[in-house]
Amino acid sequence: MVEKRTSFTLESTISGIGHTRLIKSAKKAGYEVILHFLWLPAPEESIRRVQQRVKKGGHHVPAEDIRRRYPRTFKNLVIHYLPLVSEWFVWHAQETKKVLASSDTHAIHDVAKFLDIQ
Repeated sequence: MVEKRTSFTLESTISGIGHTRLIKSAKKAGYEVILHFLWLPAPEESIRRVQQRVKKGGHHVPAEDIRRRYPRTFKNLVIHYLPLVSEWFVWHAQETKKVLASSDTHAIHDVAKFLDIQ
């Protein structure tokens, strides 16, 4: 992707840190990397969304995998991903257009909800 020198989007649960290599490579190649993290308050909501996706022909992820990965995502976000990107936003995925925190203001916009994440 980086070699093509075109804009691209990548979707990931970031339950692992494998995409950090791509981000580092993209930044080195001159890309501006913007991260949008969609937070859900519980793994059950993720499970429900996967079930809806499967009904529409999308791929399945076992509920036990979602529950196991869920706690790692925010930790990976803060420790491994946010320090690498040019700009970032943490969105509440159940509340339309609700930004909980962002790099543009270096502020937490909704402290109570943001603390729920951790």
